Amino acid sequence: MHAVYRYFGMELALEEVIGTVKSLEGGGTLAVMLGVDALKRGFDATIYSYNLKMFDPSWKNDDNDTLINNLEHQLQYKSGKKFVQATRAYQSFLHLGGRIKFEDLHRDLLKRYLVQNIPILTGLSATYLYDSTREYTNRKNQSVFDPIKGEPVGHFVVLCGIKGATVYVADPYKENPYREKIITM
Repeated sequence: MHAVYRYFGMELALEEVIGTVKSLEGGGTLAVMLGVDALKRGFDATIYSYNLKMFDPSWKNDDNDTLINNLEHQLQYKSGKKFVQATRAYQSFLHLGGRIKFEDLHRDLLKRYLVQNIPILTGLSATYLYDSTREYTNRKNQSVFDPIKGEPVGHFVVLCGIKGATVYVADPYKENPYREKIITM
């Protein structure tokens, strides 16, 4: 999120962004929590969601008020700290004017934004992308790599440009094993 703010000329200390973005009780954050922070700073924010645990596909044409109500009603049947926290974050995002879209992920969707020089903040599985061992957080709030006890972890990168079939990716992870590799679509 810090990189996107800087791209649009908002000079904030990284610590300030970290301090204002809500996080999950067990650590980490969600795209919707980043979106809430952006909306509070005066940005527009749209989330393209593929989260079938949170959103039913039949909701794709619902307005924000209906989505907020559907999310609330869903809590009568689903629980868990992370699920409730995510639900509340989505409701806040929608109340603040954020948009949720359910368009299929394809090349033209990404290109639509990148040709306009609009960066795309995207969440992905770092465990899968970097072929990394799963992780868990110990009692000292430290990440521990463990292929048995661990869970897959997420990571955010910024798709920040396009030239022909090449998409440029800004990845804050300093030990990214693909740092010098060009990925084309």
